[in-house]
Amino acid sequence: MDLQKIEKDWLEEAKRRAEELDNGVVKAIPAEEVMANARALLKSINAT
Repeated sequence: MDLQKIEKDWLEEAKRRAEELDNGVVKAIPAEEVMANARALLKSINAT
């Protein structure tokens, strides 16, 4: 796969995701919340 194809595919994906956000199909989650959830999950996995 060449670089131009990868860039084109990512641009299409970004546009699709932006449309989903704009249309209320998905909800944005703040990065701080995502990271806190990820840390909690990793902590629970490591505790077992």
